[in-house]
Amino acid sequence: MKRARPRIAALALVLSVCGVGGSEAQAAPPRFGDTDVPSVFFIGKSDDRNQVHYGIHLDKNCRPVGASPIFIYWKQIERGPNEVSDLSFLDQTVYGIRSQKVDPGAGTETGRVSFALEAAQRRGITFVAKKEGEQCSARALSRLNGSAARLERIFVKLASFWRVDYLDLVGTEEASGKQIVERAHP
Repeated sequence: MKRARPRIAALALVLSVCGVGGSEAQAAPPRFGDTDVPSVFFIGKSDDRNQVHYGIHLDKNCRPVGASPIFIYWKQIERGPNEVSDLSFLDQTVYGIRSQKVDPGAGTETGRVSFALEAAQRRGITFVAKKEGEQCSARALSRLNGSAARLERIFVKLASFWRVDYLDLVGTEEASGKQIVERAHP
């Protein structure tokens, strides 16, 4: 995906500049329902251990709830293992979601939600929900190094406060089940 690489680099640059917003997020903690999947993938960066998590609200049949079922929050690991908070307005401009398109699932899927991050609008991500026994589950699908993959995390390596060294998109290749890492340099 040569076209997406400049957008990934732009995301990394924006994350490095605005990423300190995680320590400034002071909103009430997010609420999770019994059938929600609180973390489908997350973004971490090298300057601290805090992470931005992306989850999905699901109903009792594991179908996406409403027109915007994906939610985002800070996991404030620096403060404690269970500390979470909503994103600030500034954080939303970087880590937020451009738009969400909810589609009914097919086969064993109970629903799909396609979206892109504000700072990387050309890289599509799709959450796929399904019911497994009595539990709801979800996974994030995208393309890494041109291959269909399950996106697990994004890591931003900062070179300095204003500069990004690289960005790693980490997941599992759908066809082979092997770990795959796409590294982008700004």
